Formats: sequence, C-alpha cells, structure tokens
Amino acid sequence: MIDDDAAMLRALEKVLRQAGCLVTGAQSGDEALEQLGGRAKRFDLVITDLCMPLVNGMTILHAVQTVFPELPVMIITAYAGPNTKVEFLQQGAAAFLEKPLDAPKLLKEVAHVLAAGKTKGTNHEANKNQIFSIAAPTAVNVLLAGDFTHWQDRPIPMKKQSGGLWQVTIKLPPGQHHYRFIVDGEWRDDPECPLYVSNSCGGQNAVRDVR
Repeated sequence: MIDDDAAMLRALEKVLRQAGCLVTGAQSGDEALEQLGGRAKRFDLVITDLCMPLVNGMTILHAVQTVFPELPVMIITAYAGPNTKVEFLQQGAAAFLEKPLDAPKLLKEVAHVLAAGKTKGTNHEANKNQIFSIAAPTAVNVLLAGDFTHWQDRPIPMKKQSGGLWQVTIKLPPGQHHYRFIVDGEWRDDPECPLYVSNSCGGQNAVRDVR
C-alpha cells in the first residue's frame, strides 16, 4: 500500500488489515520499489496513490510491469481527469479508484483483482494474446465486455486506431470465452466472429475459442 499522505496510508492499511489482509505500507515510491525488489514474490497486489513526488503511480505501474508483469497494480487518486481512468486501464492497471474511498468499495475491488489473478492459474505461459477489434468510426467510447470481465462489472476500454477501428489486446487462458462490445453505451455484436451462442437476455454472445 503506497501513499505519501501518512494519515491516508494508515487509514487504508487499517481497512485492509481488518478485512484479513497482510499489508506492507510505504510512504514513497522509492521505498515501495525497494520493498518490491526484495520481496516481490510475497506480494499479491500493489495499491498506489497516483500523485506523489519524485516516483508517482505511473512510474510504479511501469516498474512493476517491467520486473514483475504478473503482479497487479491498483491506482487510487483524488486528482483524476475525465480520461485518466481509461488511460491507466489501457496502460495495464488492474483497477482505478477515485478518492475519497469508502471501505466496502475498496474491499470489493481488492477482492475482484485478487480473484482475477487466481483464475489465471499458475501456468501464466498458457495465457494467449487475443486481439479484439470493431469498426466504429463515429464512436466516442468503446468497451469490451465478456465472461472474463464479469461482463459490465469491469469492461475493458478499447483504443481508437486509424480509420475508425477500435482495438485492444488482452491475455486469455485456453478455452471458450463469450463477449460483446459496448459502443457508446449500446451493446454490439462482433461482425467478424463466426460463432455465437444465445444469452439470457434474448440476444447472442460472440464466442472466442482460445487454443
């Protein structure tokens, strides 16, 4: 748990410990990176404030991704712009929360991130890069939602490419995965997908077969 605000750090540590978590706190990015370098395999999650002097949350995110790519990073901040959350999720953050934080929301997000890490299994090499794309030249916001995101619970922001194509690359384990796109708030099918199954809402889900 990383936050340069000592009072905030103590409060978040207390919430997590009361929920049964083992917590190591750091008041600076430098201190956190030093602790990670010596004990990274003993950590399941990094939670870091975004705005800190010298070593900020973005630096920590990139450092963890470089050295410990399977270690999830959650970003928290009181100074988020309109696109900050999307930008950090696209950069690979496991979650993004805005302050002020309430305990139930924090614990729910922590539980979700940790559960998602466990579902990946221990054989990370089995996960395959999968590219999802959809043409939506006039769209402002496009998301990927599926059983691997708990559908609308944690949809994945997609990035607009040239020519109006929206795209994202994620890792998925072998098996069949159901998904759809959300284009400016509207559900959309994948016109390039050859396989569909009916869903409980009377529509259909695209199926991605990862081998």
